[in-house]
Amino acid sequence: MAKILVSNCLLGCNCRYKGDGCTCEAVVALAGEHTLIGVCPEQMGGLSTPRPPAEIQGDKVLSSEGVDVTKQYLRGA
Repeated sequence: MAKILVSNCLLGCNCRYKGDGCTCEAVVALAGEHTLIGVCPEQMGGLSTPRPPAEIQGDKVLSSEGVDVTKQYLRGA
């Protein structure tokens, strides 16, 4: 039995940027044979839920509002 880190949103936790989850049944099914350890890297990095969406732009992660959240994403990782 393997221990697998899984994003909490894939387990149905309402921690995505817009405050919802996105359950992935294929991931949830892994719990039948493995131990799933749910984490939210964004929250662990200090970001709130909900939060503005963010994307990688060059060597930074910027929110849709133009805020540099690279430090939070690195901390969460």
